[in-house]
Amino acid sequence: MAGAGRFRASKRKRLSFGTARCVIAPMRSIAAIAILACVLAGCSSTTTYRAQNVDLKKYHRLWVDKNLADDYHINEMVAAELRSLGYDVGTGPSTMMPPGIEAIVTYRDEWTWDFKTYMIDISISVQVPGSPGIIASGSYFRPGITGKAPQAMVRDVVLSVFKQGKK
Repeated sequence: MAGAGRFRASKRKRLSFGTARCVIAPMRSIAAIAILACVLAGCSSTTTYRAQNVDLKKYHRLWVDKNLADDYHINEMVAAELRSLGYDVGTGPSTMMPPGIEAIVTYRDEWTWDFKTYMIDISISVQVPGSPGIIASGSYFRPGITGKAPQAMVRDVVLSVFKQGKK
C-alpha cells in the first residue's frame, strides 16, 4: 500500500510540473512576441521619388501650399526647412500664392492618438505651377508612439527630397 501512495504522490508531482511547463512555455512565447512588437513598433521608413532628368537646383522660388485642415503649422515647418537649404520660400493658401513661383510644395500629414496625439506620417510633393505632374515626392512613416517630433520628421522628408536638389 505504501508503494501505491508513493506512486500517486509522484504522479501528482509530475502532473503539476507538467502543468507548470504547459503554462510557462506559452508565457515565454507571448513575452517574445511582445518584445518583438515593441521593437518593430519603433521602425520607420522613408521613401523618395524624383522624375527622370529633374534637377531641383533650378527652382529657387518655392511656395508651400497650406493644408487648410492643418492645426499643427506643418506648412511653416516645411518652409523653415526649405529656407535652411537656401530656397526662397513663401507659404499660405494657394489663393495667396504670388506670381513668379517656380515650384509648389504640397504636404499631407497624418496623426493618431494613443494616450497622446502624435504624427505618424508626413508626405510632401513638388510640382511646377500649371503642370499636373509631380516632379518629386517623399514620405516619412513612423507608426510607433515612441516616434520623432514633427519637426524632425519634416526635416527628414524635406532632406530626402531636396538634398540632391540645392547646393
